[in-house]
Amino acid sequence: MRRTLARGFRGYLTSGGIPVGLMIGLGTAFYGLNTNWPDFILTTAVCALALAGLLTLVTEPFIKTFRRSAGTITAVILLITVTTFIGGMALLVAAVNVPHGKWDRLPDPPEPARSFAGPTCHELSSRDNSDIYVVTASGGIFAFDGDAGRWSRETVLPDSVPERGCHSVLTVRGTPMKMGRVIASYQVDDHGVDCGGRRYYRLLADGSIWEWSTGGCAIGWVAGLFVFAIGLLVVSPVVIYRRLRSSASNAWRQPETSVGL
Repeated sequence: MRRTLARGFRGYLTSGGIPVGLMIGLGTAFYGLNTNWPDFILTTAVCALALAGLLTLVTEPFIKTFRRSAGTITAVILLITVTTFIGGMALLVAAVNVPHGKWDRLPDPPEPARSFAGPTCHELSSRDNSDIYVVTASGGIFAFDGDAGRWSRETVLPDSVPERGCHSVLTVRGTPMKMGRVIASYQVDDHGVDCGGRRYYRLLADGSIWEWSTGGCAIGWVAGLFVFAIGLLVVSPVVIYRRLRSSASNAWRQPETSVGL
């Protein structure tokens, strides 16, 4: 029994798990989730193994219980298709909601920072290119321009943008772990008509400032989800073909026949 399950798992892994895992890995890499190479490899591997395991657990007991017939083959086809589609979608949602990537260190401000300040909602259409503001121990105010990669001294903090309706297209629950003693945290939502994101900041006891962010555009996510759904429907027939082909040789119990004497 274990050998049969292992053989079925390997078949599901190569025909369905790896293709779906690659689609999820590529999806998290291209849609504003800060995915790096270790994340991509880990996401692909975990999703591939998870889908193969799910297909094995759901379909193998069914296949081993029933004899081969047209009705049973139809049931297996539906079972594999539904399991692949629902399992793939669930894994995509799980992968999107897991923090990816790592924290990036910002250049040190001219003076040691004491705390973060400034609006927590940034309109993407505004002319203000400042990503984050900090207040120093002497009361000075510095703004960081992410495009230019430098700090500039400011005399006053900008007026806060009304946060009603401020949203980010893609947010996740939690952030990657940041080692070190954190003395201040901040987050800023980037708000646009179709695009948006969220930036997280940490000020450590050693004076270093770190940033991690997510973001994207709604139309991109809708298009990506549609392509992923089509991909699942394309993968399902491959999984079905491989499984039924394997079953034809050694997995199905053939109907009993009586031989006349």
